[in-house]
This record gives sequence, structure tokens and C-alpha cells, in this order.
Amino acid sequence: MNNEHNPIALKINKIQNKWIAEASPLKECKLVRWLLKDDQPRLFEGFLRLEASASGALPEVVVTMLMPFEGACGHSKKVMKDWLKELGKDENLVQSLENSGYSYFGSLSKFEVLLEDKDVDGDRLFVDFLSDFQGAACNGLKLALALYPQLVSDVKDYTQWLDNLLKVGLPEDVLFMVFDFADERYFDKLVHKYPEQTKTLYVSTGGDEDNGGAGMDTPSGPADPEVRFRECVLKMSDAVNDNNLSVVKQWGQKGLEVAQSTGSAYFLSVASLTYGAMLFNFKETGEIKTLIERGLVLARKGLDAGDNACQQLLVTGQGYMAACCQIEGKKSMAAAIFEEQGDLAVQYGMPVQALTAWWQAADLYKEKDKEKHALLLEKAYRTGAALKPEELEASCMAYIAFDYHEVCRKKKDRATCAEIDTFMAGLNGPEWMGSAERHKKESKRKKRFIVI
Repeated sequence: MNNEHNPIALKINKIQNKWIAEASPLKECKLVRWLLKDDQPRLFEGFLRLEASASGALPEVVVTMLMPFEGACGHSKKVMKDWLKELGKDENLVQSLENSGYSYFGSLSKFEVLLEDKDVDGDRLFVDFLSDFQGAACNGLKLALALYPQLVSDVKDYTQWLDNLLKVGLPEDVLFMVFDFADERYFDKLVHKYPEQTKTLYVSTGGDEDNGGAGMDTPSGPADPEVRFRECVLKMSDAVNDNNLSVVKQWGQKGLEVAQSTGSAYFLSVASLTYGAMLFNFKETGEIKTLIERGLVLARKGLDAGDNACQQLLVTGQGYMAACCQIEGKKSMAAAIFEEQGDLAVQYGMPVQALTAWWQAADLYKEKDKEKHALLLEKAYRTGAALKPEELEASCMAYIAFDYHEVCRKKKDRATCAEIDTFMAGLNGPEWMGSAERHKKESKRKKRFIVI
């Protein structure tokens, strides 16, 4: 392709040349940070897509992970599961590795087996996985893992996750490529902590080399709304960590203004629900309800206009509304809304989300309506039992089965208890019940975030 008169291609070429000149020669470097201006994320997405194709120019094998970051606990395992799943779809790579005698992509691969071990150290296992993959699939080249999450729920927690992996120690020919904002520099402390293992890069992609990259594509216009909104979400997240309600509200309002400027019902619904979700940390139930109701109205409007992406927002918003009622002590109302959320999720083809909603509803019904509690657990269990094992990996199926087993045990329904035992032993191993009991309470405390 002739790039001489293609401005985007020329900008990407500058990014490639910067990496090749300043990052590739560093043998001991384990983490390379790109500093981005507000108008550059889309350009770097194009750079990563190009490096994933046959037209890539970097001397490393670049693998890009887009998985949203929801917390350091378990993230390494989630990345591995997603990676293995995607690798399994690459028939040419799998066949090439099989021909060379390397076959961990099968159903009995050592990593797939180890991932099921609840006690295994996920970060150390991830490092071992990176070493094996680099040795098997990179033909002697370095592996550069580009971490470009769709959303980071907690920047400090994300930094801690990277810190943990650097402490474990990345393999010799493996490094991370991460992305930071030049105006915020979230990873400064991490970079300063590991000066010998890190490198920071910045490349101007504007017409003037001294303008800091401002105005990359629209010199006099505002930054991309998605970029500006992402900044608002990050600012809100930081303010939540600092327990600063006024700052959360300040950036929440800015997020709404950014979304409003797009004229998109979907975007404005996302902004309303995200802002409402942040306020859960301060139990601002009145304002939360207003934002969620607005988000739901906009999602319905978007869906009526043919935007099926709004289905997810309706399901998520319903869950937020139920959680709000729960905070207010309105358990019966919350249970009914969670139940409706589960039914809606099934309607939209999201059975795994339905399991979570029904389990939450059943738990709320437990004290006041034991019959409803039992019926919902049965409904959730039967729905989950009909799904494929891989669909249940990140679900609350074990907790549903544990509670439903308890209901059946009290009713002396030995046949159903045996059925549950057999199914769950096949899914999570013979010790499934003890493991579910240990982790059930922790699961209830997990926060949920919208993926933008």
C-alpha cells in the first residue's frame, strides 16, 4: 500500500518507527508505556489492528487484549481463559502447533486444567502461560502483549495488577505494552518503581511536532466524545476511591454533557447508568434512581429505534434499580425487579446474566417467601444445567446449585440432590460444594460495571 499521501498511515508509521527505535532494542524492558493525548486513542487502536495483521511492522509478535478490567483478583485467569478461547478458534495456528508437537490447546491442556484449580496463583500461572506461548508460537521473536482494556473500573487496582506481574517476573522474551494519558500519567508511580524494566514513549501525531499531539484529526475541534467520556469515567472512579462525592458528581455531570452532545440515546443511557452506578458507593439512592430511570427510558427509546445494543443496557439498568431498592431496605420490591431482570435477560438471549439476577432474587425471597425462593432456585438451576460448561465458567451456577441443593435436602428430595451433585461434580469437581460455600458471600460483594 502506498502510504505517501495517506495521513493516517503516516501517523501509524510514526508510532511504529518510535517503537522500533526506542523499545525494541531494550533487552531488559518488561513494560512499555505509551502516553496518549485525548485525540489519539482511535489512532492507536488502528495501530494495534495493523500489527495484528500480516502488514504489521514491529519485530515483536503483538497480541492485543481488549478485556475490560473489573478488579485485580482473578483478572489473570480471566485473560488466560479468554486467550485460550480465542486461540482455539485459530485453526491454522492450532494445526501448526500440533504439527510441531505442542498441543496444549486441547480440552485436557495443562493450563485449562490448572485454571480450574481455585487455589492456584493466577498471576504466576499467567506468567508461565506467557512463557509457553512465546516459546511455541513466536518463532524465536519477542512477545509484546498489548493491554488495551475497553474499560478500567479502578485505575489503582489495575496498576496493582501490573505491579504484581512485574514482581512475579515476566519471562525473558515477553513484555507488556500499556497505554496511559499524557495529561494524567496514571502509571507514573509504577514506572518510577521499576526504572530498569520500564520505558515511556510519546509520539506527536499532529501537524506541528511541538503541539503535543493536539488536534490530531480535527485541529480546531473538540476531542472524540468517546475519549472525553472515558476520561469522565476514569475521573469518577478515582473520586470514588478517594471517597469524594462532589468530584464524582462534577465528572458525572460532565459525562452526561458529553453524551448529550452526541444525540445518541444509547450513549446517553450509558452515561446515565454509569454515573448512577458510581453513586452506589455513597448510597445516594434518590439521585441514583433518577439516573437509572432516565437510562432505562433512553435505552427503550434506542431499542425502539432498532439499536439492539440497548438490550444490554435495559438488563443492566434493571439490575441497578433492584440494587437501589435493596439499599433502601425494600427487599420484596428488589426481589421482584431482580426476577424481572432475569426474565428480560433470557428474552434477549443472555441466560448467564439471568442466572445472577434470579439467584439475587431468590436470596431476597429466602426469609419472607420460601416457596418463591425454592421456585426461583429451581428455575435458575434448570436454566443453567441446559447451558454448555464453558458458558458457566464465570457464572454463579455453583451458588445456585448450592442453595437449591439445600432446599431439596430439607425437603428430603434425595433424587434431585443426587442429580445436582452429579452435575456439579462434572462441572466443578467433587469438592464443588465446599468451594461454593467459601466463595458465595464474596460473590455477593462484587461490584458491577458497564463495559463501554
